[in-house]
Amino acid sequence: ITGRNGSWCEVQQIPDINHFQNPHHDGSLATLVKTCGLVDIIATQHPGKIPATYTRGSRRLDYVFVTPRLVECTERTSIMPFHTWFLGDHRAHVIDLNTLSTFGDEHYETSRVKSRGIQIHDPRRVEQYIETAHEQLNYHKVFDKLDIMSDMLDKDRWTRFWERQYGKLDKTITEFILSVATK
Repeated sequence: ITGRNGSWCEVQQIPDINHFQNPHHDGSLATLVKTCGLVDIIATQHPGKIPATYTRGSRRLDYVFVTPRLVECTERTSIMPFHTWFLGDHRAHVIDLNTLSTFGDEHYETSRVKSRGIQIHDPRRVEQYIETAHEQLNYHKVFDKLDIMSDMLDKDRWTRFWERQYGKLDKTITEFILSVATK
């Protein structure tokens, strides 16, 4: 998420830091976190032992760092079980931010927390789930609709109409993803 209307926003896409070199920085993640004053929000909300986040390892490799102000805006965090939402070798991390305190206004929820119950524990079913979900995304023309909405946002032509369309699309996506997950 980049800043709205070109203004600063604390939630940003971070470029791959491996491509940048700074003579005052030793290149370590710890130095970057300390230098920028960032907080490990997962460890803050879940003190104690955090599970390994990589299937071929026994330690935590993945983190979610936020600014101190965003610590106060964070409502919930979690690390999902392996293969919950996608077939990958890392655990998905979830962070729920209070949109009013984070962005200054209300935004549509991606999906209600209660609705995020997609729990595919059988790796054999993951591939079938992905194929069916992709078919549904194509059937409902989700990618085309998202492209149009993104274009409206980029051209500063986002209106209440597009907010309603976004809400409808979010509801459609949530419904078919949940129905596919329960099959």
